[in-house]
Amino acid sequence: MLNSLTVSSGVWNKSFESNQHTYHIEVDNDISSVELNATTNASGATIEYDGASSAKVKIKDKAKTAISVTVSKDGESRTYVLVFEKDMDVEMDEEETVDDVKTKEVEVEAAQTSTAGMTESESSNDPGGQTSGKQPAETVSFFGNIKEFFTSLIK
Repeated sequence: MLNSLTVSSGVWNKSFESNQHTYHIEVDNDISSVELNATTNASGATIEYDGASSAKVKIKDKAKTAISVTVSKDGESRTYVLVFEKDMDVEMDEEETVDDVKTKEVEVEAAQTSTAGMTESESSNDPGGQTSGKQPAETVSFFGNIKEFFTSLIK
């Protein structure tokens, strides 16, 4: 988990908390990029900003831009979604972009939910107590159905 997450520009809809994974940040219309700063206490963990190592990310000239921040260690990961919002009129061709942001939020929430409630015995087949990260097929299928359900609501 992340200990802190800051952005060089913008107003957050709520304070950062490690167990909250989606945030909306209002930025001025002339902002085209922001610098993110994420920290974790997990030594050896990697942090990716929208799939890259650079903490400087581009903000599209659209009403909403979703940026993912993922912290990973030992095959486990946690993703936070930052939705940057500009106060601009949404054009018809932007409707797809807004839907993409909503879909990305639901996908992250579904992924976090699929691993959040598991006990060690459910997530491990290794008698030595090491977590393998593998899920039983019925669990994957069940959460896949939940994800599809929520995604269909957004479309």
